[in-house]
Amino acid sequence: MSRSSNPTVALVQTAIGDYRETFLDILADRLGGRLSIYAGSEYFDSSTKTQVRPEHRVRPLRNHFLLARRLLWQTGAVHAALDVEVAVLEFNPRILSVWTTLVLRRVLSRPSLLWGHAWSRSGPHSASEPLRRLMRRLAGGVIVYTEADARELAGSDPRTRTFVAPNALYRAADMQPTQPLSRPNSFIYVGRLVTPKKPDVLLQAFVYASESLPADTRLLFVGEGPMAAELRERVVGSRLASRVEFHGHVSDYETLRRLYAGAVASVSPGFVGLSITQSLGFGVPMIIARDEPHSPEFVVAKAGWNAVVYAPSTAATLADTLIAVAQDRETWIARRDEISADCRSRFSAEAMADGFIAALEQVMLS
Repeated sequence: MSRSSNPTVALVQTAIGDYRETFLDILADRLGGRLSIYAGSEYFDSSTKTQVRPEHRVRPLRNHFLLARRLLWQTGAVHAALDVEVAVLEFNPRILSVWTTLVLRRVLSRPSLLWGHAWSRSGPHSASEPLRRLMRRLAGGVIVYTEADARELAGSDPRTRTFVAPNALYRAADMQPTQPLSRPNSFIYVGRLVTPKKPDVLLQAFVYASESLPADTRLLFVGEGPMAAELRERVVGSRLASRVEFHGHVSDYETLRRLYAGAVASVSPGFVGLSITQSLGFGVPMIIARDEPHSPEFVVAKAGWNAVVYAPSTAATLADTLIAVAQDRETWIARRDEISADCRSRFSAEAMADGFIAALEQVMLS
């Protein structure tokens, strides 16, 4: 195969949420017609669906979930990824078509990259690690989300080439501190309403804290998921019905900026995900449960400076934390510029695209 400096690239994913919009914009601008993007309609967790604009021309794959959605075969994925110069595949041993693609491309001496978390959610000693190590052997390298993960993976498995594309939502120019028009008076949760994220714990904490918070303090849930109906039912008819708002899924940038502008802090009662870079990018600190299996983006949190980390992970402890943060709101508001600048310097969509393209170039040179 000819190794060109402008390789054709296939990016194959289980599903692509709209949080990837900006990254895909930049990647498509830089790679042009050399990039082909493929995805199924939804992830293993069906609350994550492919929701990107037609401009990205995401080519559909058919997802066939097996064994109660524990395994996946993507019809068309192998064919899509076989003949391009570089295939970027999801780093997930539960996707059978990824295994097939890796083996065939290895036989054909065509480089592949895996993209995703360095480890499973259970960490480097999980039962799936031998399978993940084998996947890394078949690929030409792994693109992970943070420098810390890259160092940890290199130390554990020196034979694996590691690259970093920091997981990001927005361009650097859009990661600017929100300027509240009046005194921020809300706590905001942004993410899927699913059990591992524990939005029910946040709601209970707000109930506990409500009488000690200013009367105008509100709790905003921004997102959808299987717990949405349950959470709404708990609020309807209660004394807090006017203080808890459900905004559903929101992807519009200006709407999100407005919601964050009115927030004292965002809250992650379960594991931290990509929303931490959104919150900190807007200059809004995040309240985080310490003892949760956080995603790599947790590395941006600096307890006491841009985040408040509480333990144990109970509603009562979270309630005390909400009260303390509300009482210290002026300190957090004054720090918005610094919090935003720190996040912007490390987690912009441009930096993500830079890392991604650097990995493509390096694997082509090997």
